[in-house]
Amino acid sequence: MGTTTIRIRELSEAELLKITYAGDLFDDDIDICKKQYKAYSKKYHPDAGYDKNCFIHISELYSQAIKQIEEGTWEKKNYIKKTCINGKQIMFKYLYAFTFELGICYVCSKKIIYFLDADKKKYLDNAIKRINGLHYGNDEMKEVLSRCVPVIHSHGVLKDHRHYLILEKTEDVYPLKKLLDAMGEIPPEHVAWIISRLSSLCCFLEYNGLVHNGIDMNSCFISPEYHSVLLLGGWWYTVEDKKELIGTTKEIYDLMPVIAKTNKTANVTTDLECVKKIGRSLFNEKTCRSLFTRTDIPTDIIMFLAKGPESDAIKEMKIWDTYLENAYGVRKFIKLNITKNEIYKTIT
Repeated sequence: MGTTTIRIRELSEAELLKITYAGDLFDDDIDICKKQYKAYSKKYHPDAGYDKNCFIHISELYSQAIKQIEEGTWEKKNYIKKTCINGKQIMFKYLYAFTFELGICYVCSKKIIYFLDADKKKYLDNAIKRINGLHYGNDEMKEVLSRCVPVIHSHGVLKDHRHYLILEKTEDVYPLKKLLDAMGEIPPEHVAWIISRLSSLCCFLEYNGLVHNGIDMNSCFISPEYHSVLLLGGWWYTVEDKKELIGTTKEIYDLMPVIAKTNKTANVTTDLECVKKIGRSLFNEKTCRSLFTRTDIPTDIIMFLAKGPESDAIKEMKIWDTYLENAYGVRKFIKLNITKNEIYKTIT
């Protein structure tokens, strides 16, 4: 039998030290990985004239690799593989990833994958229940709004006991936060339609008797091409209006009305406050006071974002429509010119 050739990369010290994922140095086979470690350790050993930090870094990446293999996972730059408890494997390339209070989210071209920590099952169960329980008044409502809420592809448990939820999406849909990161600030005419779409979603939630409790920059996704906003994240916290809260983020908790905090119950004004906060964030303004110093934003838009919300979503949307008309008059479609590469500009 022939001897297996062990593949190792030819790297400079600087290139080696920049590697952060074990999968970019090692193979996901434990026997090959061990042989690669021996080869790298010999090649980059201090006795061979290399900086000792190279040797230390190789050892750290090797430990990471062995741990991942044992846990049934594998990760390299913009790629991840997970093994489910039933032996099935989930493999995908991702464009963007972010951690949140329950775990980590990976955004791909046509999927969004959430991994929740092992002890967060109740939040996954709640999200699935709320998403599957959404109902529509008629076919027209379903045609318009079903595109703006999650479509579940699959869910289950990983070998490491974390939980996963995979959602469908189209390629033209991007994280709202990445859009803001790419543009630095969103022009007022585009903030206006984003607020309109979010206000419509709040009305839909109210129609379903629900308070989302998770509307923020990470839970919202956007299609610049079609001027649509999708509420795909945060459903872990959705409960019926006036019912006991299951949880939320600290940022959203701070926005809740006093009665919601006191009684620990859901209140529709929480979602409405979240929409206003997103509006301010898209202008890169954290406070209402700073908004009033801006001369490039229509006064009516500022007034809406600074005032307290109404007691229900439909009233709030009617008021918003009045402010919007005062600001811009007859509505017209203004193209938002930005590309996928510009949005994911950190991806090479």
